[in-house]
Order: sequence, then C-alpha cells, then structure tokens
Amino acid sequence: MRCSSARKHLYRAELMGSEGLSHPVAAEVAGAEAHLESCAACREFFAAEERLKALLKSRAPREAASVALREKVLSRIAEEHRPAGASRLRRIISSRRVAWALGALLMIAVLAGVSWLRSLRSDGASQRLTSVLVDDHARYLSGETEVTSTDPEIVQAWFRSKVDFSFRLPKEGGLTLNGGRLCYLQGQRAALLLYGPPAQRVSLFILDGSEIDLPQERLVKLDERPCLVESKKGYNVVMWKQRGLLYGMVSDMRSADLLQLSTQF
Repeated sequence: MRCSSARKHLYRAELMGSEGLSHPVAAEVAGAEAHLESCAACREFFAAEERLKALLKSRAPREAASVALREKVLSRIAEEHRPAGASRLRRIISSRRVAWALGALLMIAVLAGVSWLRSLRSDGASQRLTSVLVDDHARYLSGETEVTSTDPEIVQAWFRSKVDFSFRLPKEGGLTLNGGRLCYLQGQRAALLLYGPPAQRVSLFILDGSEIDLPQERLVKLDERPCLVESKKGYNVVMWKQRGLLYGMVSDMRSADLLQLSTQF
C-alpha cells in the first residue's frame, strides 16, 4: 500500500473512532496499519502530527462547546446526511403546496371568468328583452286591448286562463288601467297591461322570470327592490323581478317618474 493511501485510511479510522463508530472498511484499515509498522517515513509523519497537536493544545486550550451549539451543529449535520428519500419527500410536499396554491389561483380566475361571462350573458339578455318590450309597446300605442276594463279584478280574471302564472294588480295608482292583452315574448306567453291616456301610455309586461337574469352590477335599489333602468328608441324601460315573475314597464315619460310608478306593484 502506498504512503498516501495508508495515511488517508488511518486518518479516517482515527476520526471515526473518536465518534464511537465502526470502521467503514476494516481490510483497508488493517492494511494501512501493517504499512505503518514497516514504513519509517509514515511513523515519523504521524509522530510529527502528534507533537503538533500537543503544541496546539498547550498553547490554545480548547473550550467545550455549549449544549445549544452542539445541538445546532449536530442537527445541521443530520440534515445534510438525511436520506435522499426524505429530501425527495420534502420536495414533493413543497411542490404539492405550490401546486395547491396555483390550483387555488386558477380556480379563482375560473370563477371570476365565469362570473364575468355570466354578467355579459345577462347584460346581453336584458338588452334583447328591452328591445322586445319597446317594440311591443310601440305596436300597441293605439291602446288596442283584448279585455277592456278599469277594474283590476276583471282584468286579472281574464288572464287566469291565458297565462300559466298568477299576478295581482294594484286597485289604485297614479295611472288608470285601460285593460290588457295577451302577447308572446321570447317564446312564452306574457300579460300586457295598458295604462293611461294615449298621450302618456304606459305598458306593463308580466312574464315568467325564472329563466331571466338581470345584470346585478347595473341594478338600482328602489324601496329595497333592485330595478334595471334602460332606454331605447326614445322610450324608458324599468324592469324588476318579484316572486319569480319579471315585470317590465315601458313609457316615454321620465325614468324617475316610471320608477315611482313601479313602486305600486
């Protein structure tokens, strides 16, 4: 065995022996010890090492490390020598946390996108409905009715066999009821109530609102009831939902006055 190899193995054996550990490769250490017995240069090398250690110990006595420092160093060593599987597990856990965080952010983005698309859809639906209501209002400006009466009870009774929903009309209000007629809006039956003189005609449409969403961000609260105010072709429209029904009031009067009339229903 060469001197360099023998000195390396003996250094390692001395170090591990001081830690109370067994030699990693006993045959190599035995060979190094045999070489030391027959090599004067190696014996002198290790003797010089011992003299140097004694000198250093006498000139600079070693202070015992504190318990806290020893625990910190040993903990760091243990961390460095932790099995690869443990480090891999930590990386997996860390990557999973990152994945969960990214997943949560993705879910928030998806929900925000869905909410935005739903808002666009409801806004587009309300605008289409506004156009339909305005067109029907203009079509019946002459006041043509299928049931003619100023009595809300008579008008309501007429509609019971015409539509598949129930509604109540106020007995007194700011405008006079002239009667009503059946109409079709977006593929379903709707009640059209006609109010007021021809110079200030007001049309009130009532239909099933279960499949109709009003854009929440554009609603204004009036007596705690959210209303949508639209304008099209010179007419103002006020829409609101109540007990599953959608009400749409159309007129060329000011939107503030139309809103005030809507509070009667």
